[in-house]
Amino acid sequence: LSPPSNGTMSGQCDPGICGNDCTFSCNKGFTLAGSRSLLCLESAKWSSSPPSCVQVKCPLLSTPNNGEMSGDCSSRIHGDTCSFSCKTCYHLIGQQVLKCENGIWNGKVPQCNLISCQKLIPPSNGRMSSQCDPGICGSECTFSCNYGYILRGSATIRCSENGQWSSTPASCIAITCVALVKPNNGDISGTCSPGVPGSSCLFSCDTGFVLSGVIELRCRLDGQWSANPPQCVQIHCSPINKPNVGSISGSCANALPGEKCIFSCPSGYTLVGLSILTCQITGQWSNNGQAPFCAKNCPAIGNPVGGTASSSCFNPIVFSECVFSCSPKFELVGPSKIICQMNGSWSTSPPTCRKTMCDDLSVPYGGIWISECREGTTSCPTTCVGRPSQRCTLICGRGYTLIGSATTTCDPATLEWKPIPPICREEPSAKSSSGARTVSSKKIASVRN
Repeated sequence: LSPPSNGTMSGQCDPGICGNDCTFSCNKGFTLAGSRSLLCLESAKWSSSPPSCVQVKCPLLSTPNNGEMSGDCSSRIHGDTCSFSCKTCYHLIGQQVLKCENGIWNGKVPQCNLISCQKLIPPSNGRMSSQCDPGICGSECTFSCNYGYILRGSATIRCSENGQWSSTPASCIAITCVALVKPNNGDISGTCSPGVPGSSCLFSCDTGFVLSGVIELRCRLDGQWSANPPQCVQIHCSPINKPNVGSISGSCANALPGEKCIFSCPSGYTLVGLSILTCQITGQWSNNGQAPFCAKNCPAIGNPVGGTASSSCFNPIVFSECVFSCSPKFELVGPSKIICQMNGSWSTSPPTCRKTMCDDLSVPYGGIWISECREGTTSCPTTCVGRPSQRCTLICGRGYTLIGSATTTCDPATLEWKPIPPICREEPSAKSSSGARTVSSKKIASVRN
């Protein structure tokens, strides 16, 4: 007999001796196909045919869930190795490498288990959400705080592939705003040292000082004050410019409270407004800071012909009113009142007085106006009223001679008597007569117009 391929034999095999055995064995990775031992029979034959060595394979391997295999995993012959690995966020439980030994793997197929991080608990005075209890690889846990508290640490941490959280869990600490100090020349009140979210700190200044900035600061939820702290600065009133044609004196530039600025105007101008402004404790000038100005005076206006003007017309100042009126037998043409404006001119041209009647005619000595006598009376007026179109006739008494036309009329167009009114001239011979100056009233009354 000869040894099988990939095997060996032992015992009384070459040659065989009756009654003796020949034993066969195979190399690693091979197994006998046939009888392990043959007996040499009395017939000089072996008890069976010699065995052979056939190659042995390990069982098929399955890829673990969420894992992978690599290496000699499919040939499965003696000496082959198969390596295992897991996907991200999974870790291997078991042997990483299996070896095929005489048709048997030297271990079980490992498993891939999901990686998890330790269980977290909510922070004191806070909350957590998402995948926190426990953490799962790749997931996040988010932290938040109750009102009045702020996170110290990361708001979100991640469960890493190594089974550890990406950072230490956050904690919640009480929110406070930095302590405030009172400003120079001022004071503070409220919740200021330190500030608490939602609370306010109020600022004030000593007399003579004013806040530069906001009066109230609020502590916000982020632990910051709502604005920068204000300062107390000394109060000054803003500089005042002098009037256009006037002058100023006193404390008019950067005045302190209580100081005054005085205004004046040159001749021919009138100051419109208060002549003195006082710097107030608020840093504002009195009179709402309204400075006066110099307005030019208007030219004087005299009495119109046939009328009069008020006293304010002769020495007018801005805004003064000039009032006009006309004498009897005159009428006003134009406004009865004009005003002196700030530009030194009157609001309109002065009015005039227009004549409306002729001058009244007084009866000349030695005569009467018969047109003025009433019927049935002997009382005749001594005046002929100058109404337009009025006709007056003069009658001279005994001892007097009529000079001119006896009748004259008030011309409506010219308001003049036409023709020239007559007169009565005493006759020379009548001067010595005591009765020459008397006219019989009965005879005069009998004459009609």
